[in-house]
Amino acid sequence: TILSMLTSKLTQLRLSHTKNKQDVDQLRQFLVEKELNPKLIEMADVQLAERLKKKRPLTVEEVPAIATLSVGLRMDILTEITAAHYSSHPLLRLVKRIDSNSFRAVCSDHCTRFIVLLTSDALFLPRSKATEAYVCQAGLVYKKDTASCSLSRQDNCGPVLVP
Repeated sequence: TILSMLTSKLTQLRLSHTKNKQDVDQLRQFLVEKELNPKLIEMADVQLAERLKKKRPLTVEEVPAIATLSVGLRMDILTEITAAHYSSHPLLRLVKRIDSNSFRAVCSDHCTRFIVLLTSDALFLPRSKATEAYVCQAGLVYKKDTASCSLSRQDNCGPVLVP
């Protein structure tokens, strides 16, 4: 019934709020115990509060029920999710035209991994070896300096990749 659904949702919200409060308290306790600079502690508090308010989109890895689906349906879903991005690459466009099954296998293979970045997350770190390629599905990636990239607009930096 509607009443039981509302009760369930309210319980979920209450549990989520309690968990978030515990996370905030635990982080603050940890940072204070380490005797960090109070400004740094405040920055961490502000960023954590902002990030806890945001609802991150789910990735394939975060939905265990996908593994329960049949292999064929799972491949169809992953192909549907990734095909538009893979089709933008000339070599993969050629593969798609020559052999659609091979293209489907590439789209649904384990080489496809999704990550979600929030504001100020680092995509590339200085002096780290690049081992993966990324496609920006939404938002902008800004180059901060020659050694790092992030999703932040700090320092009047320009966009590196626009979807």
